[in-house]
Amino acid sequence: MITDLGVLRPGADGELELAALCPGATVEQARERTGWPLRVREPLAAIEPPRALELETLRALRAGRDA
Repeated sequence: MITDLGVLRPGADGELELAALCPGATVEQARERTGWPLRVREPLAAIEPPRALELETLRALRAGRDA
């Protein structure tokens, strides 16, 4: 599951765990916004910020949707 704070993936028992964080997000923020005691994978991965081309593409898609 992808959120605005990171990526959750099923653990060995099927429960979702925080597997990666988005730039600027913290584990504490993710835990505060989760409805259960969120487990964190070790090592916790970091998601790379989007590249210029990816941002341009997303903005073009949004502009088309808003038109």
